[in-house]
Amino acid sequence: AGPRICLGKEFAYQQMKIIAATLLYFYKFKLEDEQQEVRYRTMLTLHIDQGLSLHVFPRK
Repeated sequence: AGPRICLGKEFAYQQMKIIAATLLYFYKFKLEDEQQEVRYRTMLTLHIDQGLSLHVFPRK
C-alpha cells in the first residue's frame, strides 16, 4: 500500500500463474503413494511434512 509498494509484485504473481497453467497444460501429475497421509505444518507459510512425491507425465 502506498507509493513504496513493490513494482514487480503484480508481475511476479502473473508469472507464477502463467507457469502453473503451462505446467498443468503440458503435464499430468499423480501422487507416488496415494495411500500416504499428508501432514501439514503451519509456519509463516504452509509446509508439507516429509515432502510430497509426485510422478510427472507428459500429456498426449
